[in-house]
Amino acid sequence: MDSLNLYHSDQKVGTFFSYPYSCKPTYISKKGKIMRIIPTAIHGVMDYLMGALLIAAPWIFGFNPHAIEGMVPIYLGIGAIAYSLMTNYEAGAVKVIPMKVHLLLDIVSGVLLAASPWLFGFAGVVYLPHLIFGLLEIGAGLMTDSVPFRNDKQLAREI
Repeated sequence: MDSLNLYHSDQKVGTFFSYPYSCKPTYISKKGKIMRIIPTAIHGVMDYLMGALLIAAPWIFGFNPHAIEGMVPIYLGIGAIAYSLMTNYEAGAVKVIPMKVHLLLDIVSGVLLAASPWLFGFAGVVYLPHLIFGLLEIGAGLMTDSVPFRNDKQLAREI
């Protein structure tokens, strides 16, 4: 297993995980830093799936799509798809929003979604889907690599 450990000139030690896509090697910090283990190509697929799931959530989980508990995930899902289409990464169409801004939007959206039952006063009606999907968005935002479009030459220079 020692062959999987990578040592860099800046003395960072981590473990390399390979993906079917060309992407940055991921380093799991032994000092407790955030792990960036999700490549941007996979994050892009997750963005569109999450957006669609949020839009469909009121019908899937049986709460009113015309009340605030239904409007919050619908609008956040539409927003997630919109800013994903405009992000400069593999899944983006227009490529005007930097990946770091996209990840910040994911985190802010996740915090709003997770807190929305208590912020808008519908926790007595429904809260679990909002909380779970909000925490998933926060986690994806924190765990995704912030540099898209890595090719094999970039990967070789980093190793």
